[in-house]
Amino acid sequence: MTIKLNIHTWTINQSGKQDQWEYDTLFIRESKGKRLYLTAIKNGINMTTVIKTMKLEEGKIILSFGKNKIEIGTYEEVAA
Repeated sequence: MTIKLNIHTWTINQSGKQDQWEYDTLFIRESKGKRLYLTAIKNGINMTTVIKTMKLEEGKIILSFGKNKIEIGTYEEVAA
């Protein structure tokens, strides 16, 4: 079984801190398996890479940031 992802947004307005770098926006750079590689941006400057695991729930792609859950797209299972 193959899963087809449909990303609705490539930019996520989420502030936080990764190592010593603070950011105010995340940009989806690529995905591999269930991992998403996001570029952390502050004031238009790329700061670092953040790696998050996607959660696939009821046809939705969810990213969790602590208690915040953000839906970034949908998915569907297709026959291989």
